[in-house]
Amino acid sequence: MAFLVAVIFFTLASFLEPMFHNGAAAGYLGFALLLAGYVWLLFNGPSAGSAEGLVVQAVGQKTIVYASVLTILVQSAYGYRLWRRLNVRAPGAPLAVP
Repeated sequence: MAFLVAVIFFTLASFLEPMFHNGAAAGYLGFALLLAGYVWLLFNGPSAGSAEGLVVQAVGQKTIVYASVLTILVQSAYGYRLWRRLNVRAPGAPLAVP
């Protein structure tokens, strides 16, 4: 539950930061919605004691893991684009001459 709250706050911070692309923030919003659905599934979904419930719980876990990896991939791509746009030099690289 704490992770969901952290993702929601990070989503809000991403939308409010003008240098951060809104597409990246929307990705966090989508992940937050999936995570909220998974938290609901954990507390209100079928019990893992039955075969059907175990399948539902396992599919929910896999969905969250894949969504998390995809979110990190998208955020890394947006972060790299921002890094390039700001012309941040690599450690040890010479300073750019204007």
